[in-house]
Amino acid sequence: MSLSRWTLHGAAALLVALPTLGHALTTRCVATPEALVSAFDDAMASSDPIFIIKLRQGQFTLDSVSLPLLELTRSNQTVEISGGWVDAGCQDRALGHDHTLLAGNSTDKTFSFNAHANSGGLLYVHDLSISSANGTTVGNGACLLGWLSAGHNVTFDRVRLTQCKGGIDSSAASGELNNNGGELVVRNVVVDTGIADYNGGLSVYTRNAGVTRIAHISVTNTHSTAPAATASGLLLTTLDGSRTDVGNSVIWGNDTGLPDLSVSGAFNYLTRVHRTLLDGTPTSDITPGTGDPGFVSIGNPRLRADSILIDSGVSNPSGGSGTYDADGRARVSGAAPDVGAFEWTPGDVIFADGLD
Repeated sequence: MSLSRWTLHGAAALLVALPTLGHALTTRCVATPEALVSAFDDAMASSDPIFIIKLRQGQFTLDSVSLPLLELTRSNQTVEISGGWVDAGCQDRALGHDHTLLAGNSTDKTFSFNAHANSGGLLYVHDLSISSANGTTVGNGACLLGWLSAGHNVTFDRVRLTQCKGGIDSSAASGELNNNGGELVVRNVVVDTGIADYNGGLSVYTRNAGVTRIAHISVTNTHSTAPAATASGLLLTTLDGSRTDVGNSVIWGNDTGLPDLSVSGAFNYLTRVHRTLLDGTPTSDITPGTGDPGFVSIGNPRLRADSILIDSGVSNPSGGSGTYDADGRARVSGAAPDVGAFEWTPGDVIFADGLD
């Protein structure tokens, strides 16, 4: 695995300078589900403007405990949650989604948040996977459910939503994100093997002049079970003067016969989005793609050497490509970024287990 000293990337990079300006910084290094619950509670109670939660490598099984709804209510407070930390002091980590897993229980949403009240809140979640394989929760977002309001920024980077199962009358089992006037970035995210009555994948609602930027995501092998279901994969709803941009992404191999990309409302902009069936009319649809994307296998959207997605992305999509892909490897290894959450590099077959 690839280890690096702790740094802040992407949306949270601006935080590097804050401690030098005298701002209070709290860090929690957690290795158990109970310690993680405590860290969530402490983050919400803390008056420190920066609260960092580092999860050790391994699986956090939330059978006997449930993560509380993470509420960001203080002005200008930042909460960063990251996985892959490899030592007791959380000084070194492995980048990528596959080193730390939050495994939800059958009755609760695995991870939920609400960034509301006041303004200036920033939530940055990266380098972990979230699942709810035995979920029976009613309603939306078995693995991930969240809201953000005006003045708040939420970023998910190098995150996987996998084996997310909804209960009765469920939808968006893998995740539902509600952007009510804030700024939302979803980048280098994998959504796979979710199942619900209506959309086993990801739904994103953007309202009240919110801005949502989605880049380099891969959505595959999600399923809708209700006869009245109209889509499964990625569903976008953009209303009230808002804007949603999707770039360098692939939505493929979801329910046969149903659209795996659905857009509604105004101001949905697609740039180099590879898919099968599209439902709705985006504002623009630049360089779309279709045909077999060349995934390694069903449910594994890493790319084969013959994939048509290699080097086919655009530079600088809205939301950015990020420095690293979902596996924590350099985002651009060829002439252009690859489409989807994973970047193919020569030697992928030999080094598929993550060994450098």
